[in-house]
Amino acid sequence: MAYDLEEQERLDELKAFWSRWGNWITLGLTLVLLVVAGWRGWGWWELRQAGAASAIHEKMDDALRRAQLIEAAPMAATLMNEYSRTPYAAMAALRVARAQLDAGDSKSARTTLTWAVEHGQDPGIQAVARIRLAGLLLDEGLADRAQLDAGLKLLDGPPPAEMAGAWIDRRADLLAELGRGDEARAAWTEALSKLDSNSPLRPLVQLKLDTFGAGS
Repeated sequence: MAYDLEEQERLDELKAFWSRWGNWITLGLTLVLLVVAGWRGWGWWELRQAGAASAIHEKMDDALRRAQLIEAAPMAATLMNEYSRTPYAAMAALRVARAQLDAGDSKSARTTLTWAVEHGQDPGIQAVARIRLAGLLLDEGLADRAQLDAGLKLLDGPPPAEMAGAWIDRRADLLAELGRGDEARAAWTEALSKLDSNSPLRPLVQLKLDTFGAGS
């Protein structure tokens, strides 16, 4: 096939360009393809992890519904140890910690909730874990003041908006037990302002504020 002079000139320019930059372009395209392949592979791995974690979590839920904590606890441990990047791990920790506490095993519940606080991927689940762990430390603080300080430290900083009322209420409980009455009353007042009018927690917070304000 014959080329006219203009086409031949352009072809020569392209050959010269490719001769100079072709290897670099090939290397760049190879790296891009490797990144895309790695990203897709990671996505596939995460999807597989989530599917496996979901199946374990479902079995754990079934065991808890049958009040079989001995059966559920190892499955929760598997989720926490092998599937910690999935949301199922922290959810399992919350569920099992509640069952452990109901069974009177506060030590195990504390360990499980601590894991959820330190490793939970979802901010909402992590906030629930902080509030529950602070409540457990509040109960233990009746005999050990250091636990009250530890519980208060858990609730340092601004609370997440969706959990603000419960977060501040628990903080007020700890402040009251520590003898910091003015701060406790201020915190309960703030908690009321954060709670919806139909929140089941609202009457309890109001009762504590009224009772504590009366000096009882």
